[in-house]
This record gives sequence, C-alpha cells and structure tokens, in this order.
Amino acid sequence: MKFLKAIFAFIIIFQITLILGQDFYCEPLITIPGDNYDFDLFSYDNYNGIDEFYISWVNKVDSIYTIYLKKISPNFGNDIVVSSDAVKKSNPQIDNGKIAWQDSVDGIWNVWLKNYHNDSLSPKTLLIDSVKNDPQITMNMYRIAWIDNGILKIKKFDDDMSKVDIIDSNNCSSPDLLNEAYWEYTEIVYEKGSSDKKEIYVASPNVPNWDIDNISMCETNINPKYGFLTSFAYQGYKGGFWNIYFEDIMENSIDSIQISGYNLRNPMVFSYYMPVSDHNLDTPYFVVFEKDSPTDNESDIFIYIFSY
Repeated sequence: MKFLKAIFAFIIIFQITLILGQDFYCEPLITIPGDNYDFDLFSYDNYNGIDEFYISWVNKVDSIYTIYLKKISPNFGNDIVVSSDAVKKSNPQIDNGKIAWQDSVDGIWNVWLKNYHNDSLSPKTLLIDSVKNDPQITMNMYRIAWIDNGILKIKKFDDDMSKVDIIDSNNCSSPDLLNEAYWEYTEIVYEKGSSDKKEIYVASPNVPNWDIDNISMCETNINPKYGFLTSFAYQGYKGGFWNIYFEDIMENSIDSIQISGYNLRNPMVFSYYMPVSDHNLDTPYFVVFEKDSPTDNESDIFIYIFSY
C-alpha cells in the first residue's frame, strides 16, 4: 500500500510539474563590459506590419557613462552610442524616436533629448536644467514630466518648449505617463506624501488646469506604473502585507490580487505587467516580484501568471 501511495504521489507531482513547471532559457541581451543598468523599452509599428522593439540603457566602465540604443526585434541592431562622457547618467527614456536621459554634476541635474530617425541621431537639446533632486523623468510621445523639489511638472514637445505646467506642488514622486501612441488623451499617475504614508494620484488635463484624483486603497501606496493601454498597477500595504492593485481608467474599475503563501511583508513587489496578446479577452498578465522568505530570511524572485 505504501508503495502504491508513493507511485500515486509521484504521478500527481509529475502532472503538476507538466502543467505548472516552465523552463526558461536565458542568454545575455547586453554583453558590453561594465555595469549596465536603468533600461527602457519601446515598440512601434513601422507601417509594414512589423513591430520593432528598441532598448536603451546606461553603461558605466571605469569613470565613463554611456547611453546606448539598440534594436532588439524583429532583428538585432548595432549598439548605438547616444551620449558618452564622465558625467553620471541615469534613467533613459525612449518613445517614438525620442531619447531623453538625466545627468548630474555635484548634485545638480539636467535632462537632455536627442531624436533618432533613419539610423541617425540629432544633436542633444537641453530639456530641463538645474534641478536639485533626482528629476525621475517619465516620457511618452508628446510630453515629458519630472519632479522638481517635490513639484510635479510637465511640458509638451511642441514649438514652445519653454512652457511648463505644474500638476501638483506638494511632496510628489515616482511619476509615470500614459503612453499616447494612439490618441491625444493623456494621464499621469504618481506618488504623493511622506515616505511612510504615500498615496497614489491620477492627474488628467482639463484645460487650463489638471483634474487630480486620489485612488489609493491602503494606508501606504507605492510604485504606480501604467501597463497595457489605459491600465495601471500599484502596490498597497494592508493587513500587514503588500497587495497589488489594478485599475483601468476607461473601465473605471479596480481589482486586486493577493499572492497567498508568500510573506510579502516588505515592499518588494515589482508591479510591472504586460499582456501576451491583445486579441484575446482572456489575456495572461505577469507580475514579477521578490519574496522575503518566512523561514530563512532570504529572497527569491517569482513570476505570477493570471488572467485579468
């Protein structure tokens, strides 16, 4: 009987492994020597029915910082040097042929822009200067937003690049702009508040002002990020654990997931998610997170797959 139970248990475990187990083959995407960090991705339809995907990132070798751009699909392109010198660089943003990044000297930050078209780069343009904190830039096709001394600012890529709108002026951080590739409608999500009591806000333009809504569900809320189309996610601390909250702007709906079985007491969830396809109503979404183990105080990285 014990033997039969052992065989039965093996069959069950084997079947579960077939259903749930996944083998991921990994190979380096960026092989340039040095420290490679702060990447951003962008995709667009090149009007031939083929989606092209690009990646931009920062590389540091010795005391030299370099912003790179590279096409990664449908075929790999060359490593294109966008900017390279001894000035510390971070947070590159790419969208529809625009490449922006931050640099800092002695605690003073500037933001630069180059245009990329027909395999060539324009001279760099100074977008934002003399910011005394990390500007945390976020960019889409039409606009760029940033933080200046807790003030959330935004400007549009048009003839009058000197015009700056102030969205919110009180202790703001971590902005993320909605991708406007297919419509002029725009919104921005961001954090607001002290480090131990942050809330999530959504701002949308209502000329000449901006409408601002607090959509927080918990006492502490962090890391808002737009996902597919008008959906965004953020993390909320509730009942001693971190949960992930999803909201769709157009649907005016909100949902949350609790990743049961994991000791998510620390804010380690990376609430980035994406659909495999937008042609199926039952679309898988992925949440990648880091778990703090309840037994050995070590961390592991997990991927959580669900239909939303």
